[in-house]
Amino acid sequence: MNIWTWRPTLDALGELQRQVDRLFDFTQDVSRQLYQAWRQFPAFNLYETPNEFWLLAPMPGVRPEDLDVTLLGSTLTIRGERKRPDQVPEEAYRRMERWVGKWSRTVQLPESADADKVSALLENGVLYLRIPKVSEGQPRQVQVKTSSP
Repeated sequence: MNIWTWRPTLDALGELQRQVDRLFDFTQDVSRQLYQAWRQFPAFNLYETPNEFWLLAPMPGVRPEDLDVTLLGSTLTIRGERKRPDQVPEEAYRRMERWVGKWSRTVQLPESADADKVSALLENGVLYLRIPKVSEGQPRQVQVKTSSP
């Protein structure tokens, strides 16, 4: 005796739902890959302490000589290049998620930043930029002189 599984007429809608889900999974995967290919510069964190600003940017695989940090007025520009390892040929890759190539990132510094005293340090694959604040809020004693001898 054959036993048939009863399937309601709405099963066609279930199949349609599965196909639509597959379509959206595919488009999300493609959009994620396009976004990562388009965004070829490092993300960074910028935070503030009472006396200074700190900019932290991950730079794995970037050497200090491949980085260029420039200041023009209050505009900070970070340029760099991550190079592909020479020992691995292009045709050997099956999947490449770490981007390589040249990139640039420009940031407008806050008004209270002292652009003349910015310092940079690349340590353990992280770029640390220390941006001191101008000391405008601290009182300064002004000596009063007389003009008579």
